[in-house]
Amino acid sequence: MRYKRLLVVTIAVLLGIGIALWKGLGKYSVVRYSRYPDERQFPEFWQKFQLVNPLESVGKRRAYNQKEMEILRWAVRDKSWAIRVEALAALSCANHDPKQREEAIQLAIESLKDSHWVVRIYALDVLKRLNAKSSIPHILPLLNDPRSEVRKEDQKNA
Repeated sequence: MRYKRLLVVTIAVLLGIGIALWKGLGKYSVVRYSRYPDERQFPEFWQKFQLVNPLESVGKRRAYNQKEMEILRWAVRDKSWAIRVEALAALSCANHDPKQREEAIQLAIESLKDSHWVVRIYALDVLKRLNAKSSIPHILPLLNDPRSEVRKEDQKNA
């Protein structure tokens, strides 16, 4: 009887601690430090994502129209690194029109200085896919990037 009550109390305490950690204790919330960024919990993120994500498949088939390029210009400068990555993935397909190709190269060169390392890797990928030999002077500083992933990607592209 005593052990039964002790077991119930222990389970209740553990369950309470689990809920408190999951739902959040301010800066100690598990959700805040989870593998996925908080921004993905908000509908605004998914609205932007659904606007930008399909443009990659569009770019594989044809040149972007003016509105689509406008969306990509905006998205490559968005505050969310995941949206910037999606925009760069779409820009890597911008090889149907020479003007769009040049603009994609310029946007990728700007993104080489991004604060998030994944964005820098995608920018390198855009330059590689668009065969942007003129961007080599902008790529060379990434050989000393603080993130080893970026350095490895840069060495693959060299």
